[in-house]
Amino acid sequence: MQRHNNAVLQQLTKLILDKASEWHLLAKYQEIFLIKKKKYEADLGIVFNSFAKELLRQEQVYFDSNPLAEVVAMAREGMKPFEVRRVLFETDRSSQVKVTDQDRDIANKVRRHFQHKFLLMQLKQKRLTEFQLAVQEVLLRNQYYLFEEEMSLFVKLYPFYLEDKQVESILDESKRIPIAGGFLLLNNVRLKYVGNVERKTKSKNELRYFWRTPEDHLVSVAVSSKCCNNQAWKMVSMLPEITITGSVSTFCLPGTDFEIAGLERGEFEIFN
Repeated sequence: MQRHNNAVLQQLTKLILDKASEWHLLAKYQEIFLIKKKKYEADLGIVFNSFAKELLRQEQVYFDSNPLAEVVAMAREGMKPFEVRRVLFETDRSSQVKVTDQDRDIANKVRRHFQHKFLLMQLKQKRLTEFQLAVQEVLLRNQYYLFEEEMSLFVKLYPFYLEDKQVESILDESKRIPIAGGFLLLNNVRLKYVGNVERKTKSKNELRYFWRTPEDHLVSVAVSSKCCNNQAWKMVSMLPEITITGSVSTFCLPGTDFEIAGLERGEFEIFN
């Protein structure tokens, strides 16, 4: 790991001029620089000191090899994302991270998965979120380095990849509902439970349950871990099959263009 020395103004100036074009916060710092340049035109040293101090808040960490393989290796060892983030930022990781060829292969699969996913979204003229844009930029870099602020999103790539693969395995054996953006009438329809997918982010922690109709259409519900009905849906999911009657909403499963029926909205009854 290499850390910049903010005590040497000459090195900082060269760093700013040589490397700023690679940094995704360039526009923000250019604006800061221009404002401060007008105010302190007589003393460029003050400008660069203030500019560099702001710039170096986003510290860089360099890696000798693919850091995503290290993330996979630590996840394989059972480390939580916050533990992985801490280890990634340490100077000597060799004693804690033992990367195998299998870890490297999985890391390459994760990279290709998200590059392909984001490319398809853009080809379909779908807007990428700020998170997705940040991930895309990291994955397109030729050098192995990360900003400190990128650590949190980077360590979540592998868990999100596993989540995507879980969803894909369920969708591959299902059919799209032809009615999207409306309501679907179900009359004593027998639903077979097919599994659940957990989603953990900074803002949410939810579990999405899936059932399949005799026509191979999907019926789903997303339940927050903090919601009062969490235990009730957990008990329902323990039944191999249920019968449902009523009207449920149809929509595209978030992150996909696959139409399913959702139990979050609608009027329905469930029987064993």
